[in-house]
Amino acid sequence: MWEAGWEVHFLPELRLVHGFRRSSTRMSRSLVHHVRSFLNFYDKWGALVYAARHLRDAWVLVATVLSDLAALNIAFLAAFFVRRLLDPVFPQPLFDLVDYWPLIAWVNAASLIVLPMTGRYSSTAAHSKTSITLSAIRATFFVSLLVMSGTWLSHTQTFSRAVLLLFVPIYLGALALTGWLRERVLGGGDARVSETRSLALASASELDVPGLGDALPAGYGLAGVLTSDSGVVSLQRQLGNLGDLEVVVDRYRIGALFLGRRIETSPRLVAILQRLAADSVEVYVDEAWNAAMAGQAHSSSGGNWSQLRVPPLLGRAAVAKSVMDFSLGLMLALVSLPPFLLLSTLGFVFGVRRRTVTILGTQALWRELSVGDERSLPGWTQLPRFVELLRGHLSLVGPGGDAQAGLVRPGLALPLISGEVLDETAYCQRWSLAFDIECLLRQPGALFGAGRVTRSLTPESRPGEE
Repeated sequence: MWEAGWEVHFLPELRLVHGFRRSSTRMSRSLVHHVRSFLNFYDKWGALVYAARHLRDAWVLVATVLSDLAALNIAFLAAFFVRRLLDPVFPQPLFDLVDYWPLIAWVNAASLIVLPMTGRYSSTAAHSKTSITLSAIRATFFVSLLVMSGTWLSHTQTFSRAVLLLFVPIYLGALALTGWLRERVLGGGDARVSETRSLALASASELDVPGLGDALPAGYGLAGVLTSDSGVVSLQRQLGNLGDLEVVVDRYRIGALFLGRRIETSPRLVAILQRLAADSVEVYVDEAWNAAMAGQAHSSSGGNWSQLRVPPLLGRAAVAKSVMDFSLGLMLALVSLPPFLLLSTLGFVFGVRRRTVTILGTQALWRELSVGDERSLPGWTQLPRFVELLRGHLSLVGPGGDAQAGLVRPGLALPLISGEVLDETAYCQRWSLAFDIECLLRQPGALFGAGRVTRSLTPESRPGEE
């Protein structure tokens, strides 16, 4: 380089990053030298890094499936060896582990088919500790059914009941543990350890405020902004528009949302914010933002932010509701399916021209059809309702499926009070486990008595009230 006219400076702190040899371009180059060169030049990893980031969702899905299979097999082995340690306590000896391999293989293969049907690997699944635990409980229940079906299909006495009973709690704990570890490793760890990743929701006029990031409270870092206006180019890091809110929160592991005052809050946006708040995402509204926009000085703590509170139904107390939905829903499906299928083969069970409230919600048990409608099939088209109930997408008590706000899951039975149907907001504020049971007990009266309802009434629109 010096002979070519370049000015060359030799400094003592420089180091050679590529062990150059004249033989480095030859095929006789040693394998160790190839590996050292590949590791030193990290640019060569660029394609792999890009593929890993671009296919992140696929990697997470593969990691989830593999960790579930690992938890399943580890739980089986742990239950077997615990039973082996307790062998002196039991009168009958334990068979060898080889006799369990067919059962383990059957459960592994069947779980790859059954668990995706339960919604465990859905891309819209929540990531809070409560949702991870509920998903683990649901998966443990279905895998336990697979284990029992495997023992029944074998028609042998080689499987110890103690091993199968020990498997259930060990598998549940392994699923919950792998779920939490997976969220910390693949989710970028706990964002609240140093600084909470925050997302700003703003209109076009609020995006280019220079002090937008500084207006946040201490301990919150601005990861980006979402705008309600399409085609707006901002000085801030714009991650999309409001329609991408849930996707952005999940992709960037957002821990807090800050809303500008000029943002338009539609019922759909309110419903999304409620769901995110229920999933441990903090939601704040805007006092410090106005100070930043007006050019006023604001403290480093970010001024006065008001945090939105979560209704009881959308908080951790809803775990009891999910347990009730699953247990009673399973009993309802087992009891109702035989007569439901029998009656559905006899023709139309119900013929009404307007949607009415019937026992346990006719949307699941009886299809409400217009008389003579040849476009619909009786009964069979509503069977997926039972599957949706067991997957957690439906609730026993909740608003109608045509509710646009989406604050809560739609229900088979509508929330009734004094013969009227509560709207979603009133139901969230009033909810309790006893109120759900009361609504279930009122459904027969709503069908056969004077409590029949033909439309949903909000508390503001009740007859005789202003």
